[in-house]
Amino acid sequence: MKSFFSYFGGAIAVSILLWYAWRIWKKRVEPQSSASWLMWTLLDAVILTCTIAAHKSLWLPLGYVIGALAVTLALFARGTWQWRGTETTCAIGVVVATTIWLTWSAAYGILAGVVAMTFAGAPLCLNLIRNPVRKTWPVWFFTAVACFFTLLGSDWSFAGTVLAWGGVAFDGGLTLVVLRPIKRS
Repeated sequence: MKSFFSYFGGAIAVSILLWYAWRIWKKRVEPQSSASWLMWTLLDAVILTCTIAAHKSLWLPLGYVIGALAVTLALFARGTWQWRGTETTCAIGVVVATTIWLTWSAAYGILAGVVAMTFAGAPLCLNLIRNPVRKTWPVWFFTAVACFFTLLGSDWSFAGTVLAWGGVAFDGGLTLVVLRPIKRS
């Protein structure tokens, strides 16, 4: 049953990101920077590689990589290329996580990747606190759900759960941020 939960978590992650890529492709959501999503894809790929090296369940990070790549490709067609601080933070995170993995261990590489994702996601979180975009709630909510199912299917080791715990906290928090009541003055 544990493996089912792990597969299911990965399936939810890839499904919600493919849905989001499709909405970008069909111009139903405002396009973002393809540079940003390219960096997210690379960061996800480092976490996937570290997860495989640590011999942990690969389904959630694989879902992230496939889904982020789909969003990136949709944005290359529909979005713009903008390099800002977030993209630089992601690029530094890719280098740091890879270095930590190669010099210390794959488990520390996963942790470094999750920390890099959190730092790179901080500007998004602050923007959503200031200007909540309610239409984004399914992405945050179902990503948190994917992480929850991944936890149910995990081996409960540090390396096997740190990505899922990070996703439950970050994406669950963003769900609450975008759905909170807005006070009108």
